[in-house]
Amino acid sequence: MKSMLTIAVLMASLQVWAHVVPGVTDVRVIQHNGKKVELITNIKGLTLYTFDPDSTSQSNCYDACAKAWPPVILTDEEARGAEDDFSVSKRKDGKLQLNFDGHPLYLYVGDKKAGEMKGDGLGGVWHIAIDEE
Repeated sequence: MKSMLTIAVLMASLQVWAHVVPGVTDVRVIQHNGKKVELITNIKGLTLYTFDPDSTSQSNCYDACAKAWPPVILTDEEARGAEDDFSVSKRKDGKLQLNFDGHPLYLYVGDKKAGEMKGDGLGGVWHIAIDEE
């Protein structure tokens, strides 16, 4: 019985680790709209967001938008760790931006502490990045 429990815990851990980019992202399991989901965060625990006007793997957030919603920029080495649901796109300035499920990812300057989600729903176009699997 103990070994079955250990296997179940290990499998759950592997399931969560399958949804991170080493050294860049992490996940927290939260309740959202009545369901348990994985909230995608950076390694400091700050919430990551998606922006409705973006098209698949193409950011439409620049200038003033990018000041309030900094894109998650990767080094070449970090970009090589983007697998599974994560991908990388090139911004207009040539920098590499992390995507989750085809959506470019951003931070929100209004979030100061790990776990804050002050940007969720702003303008009806900003949403927390979650994995509902």
